[in-house]
Amino acid sequence: MRFIQTLPLWIVLILIGATDLRAQAAATSVGYQQMERALAVLEAVERAGGWPRVPVGDPLSPGATDARIPAIRSYLLATGDLTDRSAAGSPFYDPVMAEAVRQFQYRHGLDTDGVLGPITLSQMNAPVQARIQQVRANLPRWRSFPAQLARRAIVVNSAEFRLRTFENGQHLDTMKVIVGREYDDRNTPMFSGTMDHVVLNPFWNCPPRLAAEKVSLQRENPGFFQEFGFEIAPSYGSAESLPPTAENLQRVVNRQLILRQRPGPLNALGHIKFMFPNKYAVYLHDTPENELFDSTERAYSSGCIRVERPVDLAQWVMGGTSGWDRARIEERFATGTRELRVNLAAPVTVYIAYFTSFVDEHGLLNFRRDIYGRDRPRS
Repeated sequence: MRFIQTLPLWIVLILIGATDLRAQAAATSVGYQQMERALAVLEAVERAGGWPRVPVGDPLSPGATDARIPAIRSYLLATGDLTDRSAAGSPFYDPVMAEAVRQFQYRHGLDTDGVLGPITLSQMNAPVQARIQQVRANLPRWRSFPAQLARRAIVVNSAEFRLRTFENGQHLDTMKVIVGREYDDRNTPMFSGTMDHVVLNPFWNCPPRLAAEKVSLQRENPGFFQEFGFEIAPSYGSAESLPPTAENLQRVVNRQLILRQRPGPLNALGHIKFMFPNKYAVYLHDTPENELFDSTERAYSSGCIRVERPVDLAQWVMGGTSGWDRARIEERFATGTRELRVNLAAPVTVYIAYFTSFVDEHGLLNFRRDIYGRDRPRS
């Protein structure tokens, strides 16, 4: 990321003593240690009077001139996003300041467009006390997070909408994910599990509540099931397909029959699902709705986790599994019409976490919106 600046002292203090994941402390994770240091630094900022206030007003884009800009520069210098003091009093929104704004936006999970709009300005005016509370709310989650990851690990941070892969403690890759919605009890839970197999070109077994919605669409348009590859079956795993008669449709609504979507380009699970059996019936999977990854906040699913680059993830997860290189995976995605289970040669531990404050792989302290309301104090 081009906009990352030289780290200022207040961020460096957070990182003092932080080590590579391969050398984690026995008792607590590096993330927990970083959050403790972040809390100490933020409390020092609070004792010093907090960050400067930022004047609100019309959006400002790079190249603008405005009387508010010196105050915004002062704020960015105080947070460490801006390190060049040479234009401290200038009212011109220059390229150096634009890079600092983009870094601030990146650290807060916003669109990194450099535009000082209402959302960016409101995040700038969040008081340091609010950030202190956010770090404190995350400390118990970091305390319970493993001090050492499994040899092969996937870490999903639902609040960040990102997935990271690790091998022997070494960070390998980062990709976007889509997680559960904020409403209708569709939040993605926090837990860990062991991935032991993948399913290529899977059927999608439609959950009962969604199945009833699909039945309504079929009743309105008798060609809906045919167009989108849905079929009625007696039970999960059955090879039999039943006709969408009025009686069978009602039996789906009554949960006496199941509705599933056949493998294919429109399948809700895409071309692969990554299975780590758990009580929540949550798994990782591909998606045909790739345009959703363009959103900054990506809470659109029913609880499962959609991955941005399924071929890349499959190649790593299936590494060492006989006969499954990238070319064969891509060929199966393109031509496969039948569901196929592939057991992994080496298991992968999956950690589904929820951190609204964290230090990322670039060494920057990040904050995210509490999409599930888990940071709120419990009564």
